[in-house]
Amino acid sequence: MWKNPQSLFNFTYKGLHREAFALGKTWFKRGEWPPYVLWWVQSDHTPEWTEGVKKFEHLHDHGPTPNAFNFKQAFDAQGQPASLRQSEQE
Repeated sequence: MWKNPQSLFNFTYKGLHREAFALGKTWFKRGEWPPYVLWWVQSDHTPEWTEGVKKFEHLHDHGPTPNAFNFKQAFDAQGQPASLRQSEQE
């Protein structure tokens, strides 16, 4: 788990992981389901598999909302729209 979407964004799109992430387009077929889903949890909560499945379903069915979102349309912990910056360092 990550402390915020910006931290995960930085990990995903910078450095060595970015290189592997870019190659993923040649390794995997693009499906109709979202490739990932983000959501906020309390610091003392560990999500279970079924919770993740429900979040994927929500994102697929309703698009990004404060309940389940992606990097392009992120939300902060209070449910307000949030922008992620490629240049921000964590």
